Amino acid sequence: MFPSLGKTDSVSEFMRLVDDIWVRWTNEADFVADIWFRGHADMIWLLIPSALRPPFSSVSEHRYRHDFKLRAQPFLNEATQLPKDDWDWYFLMQHYGVPTRLLDWTESALVGLYFAIQSAPGTDGCVWILNPRQINVSLAKIGSFIPIYSDDLVASYLPAALG
Repeated sequence: MFPSLGKTDSVSEFMRLVDDIWVRWTNEADFVADIWFRGHADMIWLLIPSALRPPFSSVSEHRYRHDFKLRAQPFLNEATQLPKDDWDWYFLMQHYGVPTRLLDWTESALVGLYFAIQSAPGTDGCVWILNPRQINVSLAKIGSFIPIYSDDLVASYLPAALG
């Protein structure tokens, strides 16, 4: 179970908690801590990408990608650039709400807070907070480096296209 920072009743209290975490994580590491946020409108929701949650998990993500590509022309007309690789297709799919294996994170505490409180009246939302550099040091064993999608290190995170 992940530790909880408790319930906050104001934006200023939330931002104080975020600042306290940032200071603590920076003091514990040999680098300035990055913090990523993900808001959930219901605190019981797990960190699971939409493609792996019911009812979407009963369909192969290859099917979602294939169908999106077939019907993507209206979305491509609005895109600033055309998708060049599978990562670009997944980012575009995610932007339009198609189930993918991606989880959206933000570096903005207030954006995370917005998604935690923007819907689901009558439920308590939550903001997940993570230190990507520390995860890479402790779990991935790649040091404090944060790879981007074009780095070879993350090439295996997306499935190969079928056929």
